[in-house]
Amino acid sequence: RDRAIQLFGEVVRRAPDHPDAYATLSEVFEARSDEGDLEKALQLALVAAHLQTEDPEGWRRVAILALDSNDDSTAKDALDRVLRMDPSDCAALGDLAQLLGRMGKHAEAADRCDSFLSQRDDVTPEVTSLYLVLAEHCSQSERYDEAKKALKRALDDAQRLVSNGDVDARETKERAAVELARLKLRENDIDGARQLLGEASANEPLDVSVLRGCCDRDASKWAPLIPHLRRVSTEIGAGNEASCRAHERLAVLVECCSSCAGDDQEDVVRALLDGAARCAAARGSLKRPDAALWRRKESDAHASLSNRFL
Repeated sequence: RDRAIQLFGEVVRRAPDHPDAYATLSEVFEARSDEGDLEKALQLALVAAHLQTEDPEGWRRVAILALDSNDDSTAKDALDRVLRMDPSDCAALGDLAQLLGRMGKHAEAADRCDSFLSQRDDVTPEVTSLYLVLAEHCSQSERYDEAKKALKRALDDAQRLVSNGDVDARETKERAAVELARLKLRENDIDGARQLLGEASANEPLDVSVLRGCCDRDASKWAPLIPHLRRVSTEIGAGNEASCRAHERLAVLVECCSSCAGDDQEDVVRALLDGAARCAAARGSLKRPDAALWRRKESDAHASLSNRFL
């Protein structure tokens, strides 16, 4: 790799206006693990992108490297450029919405998604998933009516995709139903939430079981929570991706129980507190751009549970 850096460095010196040399050199630095290499890779990718300002692929690479470097400003600029060149790029919009949410700009993220989707009348897996993203940021901005509208659209479109043989859309459909049920429960529309959740199954996701328990006011529905939290604690050390998934599932569970649990579920609440504390402590070691955001969410959930139940 050092030899490759020397060779491409010589190409850059001889042809300083050649974008491919900068792009390739950027990839070489990205592949190395030395401190500062990711920043060098980003700077070289920026030079390559500026030498081909109308190439969206170059700016997509800048966005990825900037996100990995926690350079939110550069990532946002790169994603904005991609969307100006290709206004139909669902992936770029999804990344931008996630970035804006991480920056605490949920209202702006919702507005960008809404503007994008208002110009699309096609039903594709990518577009349908964006309605879930829109709903998430509307909920975070306390625009609950808009969130419900987006989830209903996601639910309808996902059903159409499933009917046309797209089995992968089933997950989108189920997630839209669960999130809509959560909003129904927030409005105390118990029957509406129950209808969306459908019949219980032994293998349903744990957050669905929690919602079902909230609808039924039946603490026994929450019985799987404690062994689940024990699994979470073992997954924390299993690698970054498994850890992140464990944290996210736990955050959903804490959120559900924080808003809906009763005073008599002390064992469940104590288990949630223990799991939240473990996850909050472990999150700090994860090299993930939104680590700080999840630490804050878990800390808030931990505090709210402590204040309410203990």
